[in-house]
Amino acid sequence: MNGICIIWNTHRRNNRSSFPAVKPDVLFFQPEVCGARDCKIPLVNNRGLNDVEREYFQRPPELDISQELLTIARATVGDWNLQYPPRNREDGTELLVAITMYIERLV
Repeated sequence: MNGICIIWNTHRRNNRSSFPAVKPDVLFFQPEVCGARDCKIPLVNNRGLNDVEREYFQRPPELDISQELLTIARATVGDWNLQYPPRNREDGTELLVAITMYIERLV
């Protein structure tokens, strides 16, 4: 949830909005400062919060590649005994060829 909080509090608001011109954090924790009402509800446990985070918060891909490609790359590395991540251009080329061949076997 910290990631969501950071994104929320650093996003730019539309100044033509009818909402108060305060940081979302202030509006959440001190709604009375801007004439708003407190709409928070207490959580019984963190389980519900974790479910919401899992469903709606998208983590950035590991190593800047999709999870699917990462899974294929790791399987290819294991099958072909390759270096991952590649150390140089030659290792990268060899890995790319191996991944391409691995994908062709799947389809």
